[in-house]
Amino acid sequence: MQICILEDNRDRQSVMRDCLAERFHQFEAIFFEDASKMIGHLEAHLSGTILVCLDHDLELQSDGKGRAKDPGTGRDVANWLATRSPVCPVILHSTNTVAVHGMQLALEDQGWMTYRVTPHGDLEWIATSWKRAVRDALLQTARPEMKPRRSKTAG
Repeated sequence: MQICILEDNRDRQSVMRDCLAERFHQFEAIFFEDASKMIGHLEAHLSGTILVCLDHDLELQSDGKGRAKDPGTGRDVANWLATRSPVCPVILHSTNTVAVHGMQLALEDQGWMTYRVTPHGDLEWIATSWKRAVRDALLQTARPEMKPRRSKTAG
């Protein structure tokens, strides 16, 4: 079982990786910095995914030849997920509240359980709000009969 995370900030990735290794080491954590690469992975591995975490805004990347490459956004992944039957919870973590609201609506309209985490400070939100949302989402996966009817928001 794997946790798939769209996050382009290497410092955030590192703290997230540490939190997952500390508490949820039994799951493989796979990080993506490009929405289309995450979608490609999920096309083959969605059934083995226990949790998806999505950032919205991704920084332009270099193609190695001095040109910028657009890595897409978390909305691209949310739109793709919305065309599939729900298999796991989705955590949305972004300061772009307008975009996250749209992602949340697209997913929930198709039956996906979502959790929202609003980053604050530097990285401390990961070990508190994000880690708590991961725990709550995984508990919902383990006990589907206890699924809440509405999304959860973590600050």
